[in-house]
Amino acid sequence: MENKKANNTTSSENQSTKFSINKLGRKSYKIFNAVLIIFGIVIFALVNIFASVLVDRNPRLAKDWTKGNYGLNKVTKEYFEYMDHDITIKVLMDEERLVAVETDYGFGYQVNQLLKEMSAYSNVTLEYENIITTPVRVLNEKYPDIDWGSADNLFLITDNETGKYKIVNKNYVFPYTTDETGETYIYGQAVEASVLTAIQHVTSNKVVKVGLSVGNGELFNAESKNFGACAYIPVFLDDNAYEAEEINLLTDSPSEDTEVIIMMAPDTDLTAEAVDALSLWLRNDGDFGRTLFYVPNDQAKDTPNLDLFLEQWGMKLSEGYISEDMGNTVALGNTRSDRFALMEYYDDTYTLDIRTDLKVLMPDCTPVEITDENIASPLLVTSDKATTVVASDENTMDGTKLPSTGKALNGAAIGVKSNDEDKKSAVIVWGSVYALKDTITATDVAGNYNNMTYFINLLNNFSAKGGDRILVESTRFESTSIIVKSSQQVTVGILFMFVVPVALVAVGIVVWVRRRHR
Repeated sequence: MENKKANNTTSSENQSTKFSINKLGRKSYKIFNAVLIIFGIVIFALVNIFASVLVDRNPRLAKDWTKGNYGLNKVTKEYFEYMDHDITIKVLMDEERLVAVETDYGFGYQVNQLLKEMSAYSNVTLEYENIITTPVRVLNEKYPDIDWGSADNLFLITDNETGKYKIVNKNYVFPYTTDETGETYIYGQAVEASVLTAIQHVTSNKVVKVGLSVGNGELFNAESKNFGACAYIPVFLDDNAYEAEEINLLTDSPSEDTEVIIMMAPDTDLTAEAVDALSLWLRNDGDFGRTLFYVPNDQAKDTPNLDLFLEQWGMKLSEGYISEDMGNTVALGNTRSDRFALMEYYDDTYTLDIRTDLKVLMPDCTPVEITDENIASPLLVTSDKATTVVASDENTMDGTKLPSTGKALNGAAIGVKSNDEDKKSAVIVWGSVYALKDTITATDVAGNYNNMTYFINLLNNFSAKGGDRILVESTRFESTSIIVKSSQQVTVGILFMFVVPVALVAVGIVVWVRRRHR
């Protein structure tokens, strides 16, 4: 009996001990789970804090797929990598206000993201300053060359070493147009081109001087009936660190420090004296290094002096307008769409720094014939099916179409002369004045063609600082970006900020309750 009682006591003690151990094990298990959850939450929070700090220090790591992910293009990156100046980009408004520009399509957000990408380089500082409350007197004292009464001032670019500065107009960063109802709207952004051309302006050791010819009724002459039709050219020259000034070849010879002359559609012939002065200027006492950009006036008649001058540079103008096959033209609402020829580049001699997937639109283009292949060569060419239309005297829209020769026609050509040291002067003949008018170069169709880009790139190739210049084309985001409108952003925000977290908490509670009763 005593043995049996002893056995029962021992068995009872063993069960009690087992119960205590099991009970302790379940508590430990729960504590372990709780600690594990808390540890996970802490780790998650620390990762978020670390990521925020990392993004603040390196904006390139920032990603926001609800608005689009953007990056600088290759040329911009290379420019900043090799730039040896310290630059400050000051946004003249709060960051929130910049981001709010055209929020439906994210243009303000794009600009802000790309500015942050630029600021990731060690020699670029990005600042935001709302100047609305700053007295104009204070701004004028510090930056006297800026019109602080303008509401279009957006960025202030400064070379930190020299103190040189350049204002960037918001209409260059956010190009706009007007629809058929008269409503104005922004159709894109060009922050890379705007900022980098401004940086070139403040860092350039020598600004190239460009003479805009006005003495023979050119488009830059205030008396011309088409004055103002190419108003964007001086603006674009200024953006690319060229210094433009008027020059009257009828009364004056080109100055020694003028490196480029643009003669835009003169309506009268040059005098023999003006032609001689041009020839001497281009030769530059054997040092060459000068460029004449000549655009003929398709309405001008009898220009023997100009014709003789062009012959000396291996070129001449043919009669009529280039007419293309319908597959190679753009109508733009014109009744003579065949005369809106899209030109190909003859070769890559002057296209190494630009995109070549875009063509150059040359409406009502006069063909340029090569008369001396040792001096001149084509720049822009048609297809081999192109021909010419000789307009009637009564109506330039009517005319006789000549048969095709089966050879490409030249919409633009270049004559080059050099000395033994390979220093060159050039005469560029551009067959269409309409190709450089604001209706193409300064509207929403500009991004479809390479007109102004190719024009300025030609000048860059022959200016004294051509090797130090770049022409940046902003990334075309519409084909590569994820764009979400404001209403969709709100939906996505609610989903990830409320719905997903609540669902995760609910799942966690269910799992905890089930484990508690195991």
